[in-house]
Amino acid sequence: IVIIALLAVVVFVALDPATRFADARNSRRWKDLNSLLTAFHECVIDNAGSYSACGVSDTSLHVLGTSDLDLSDELAPYLKQMPLDNLTGTAADSGYSIQVDANNIATFYADDAENGVNVQLSR
Repeated sequence: IVIIALLAVVVFVALDPATRFADARNSRRWKDLNSLLTAFHECVIDNAGSYSACGVSDTSLHVLGTSDLDLSDELAPYLKQMPLDNLTGTAADSGYSIQVDANNIATFYADDAENGVNVQLSR
């Protein structure tokens, strides 16, 4: 019984389930950011290149959600529902942010990415 218990502990430690779960959550964050970025760019294209028509009118970093920048109305035609971070997301703070730079490049960030991974997409 002791040998089986030791083998189980070794296998459990080797598999490192906490890291695997964090990697799975980060994978979901990549998917959500891709959906947000695609929807945002479709909105910009449909509005003749106007970022302000899609809810972004400055170069500040904005947290997506009802507490800072709510893009749910602008992106409703392009998304079934606004993505929320699968660990920390709420309606007030989705766990995702957007920043448009002076060159009109939109970057979406996952604010709560895990394992030191920088989850962001730009276009």
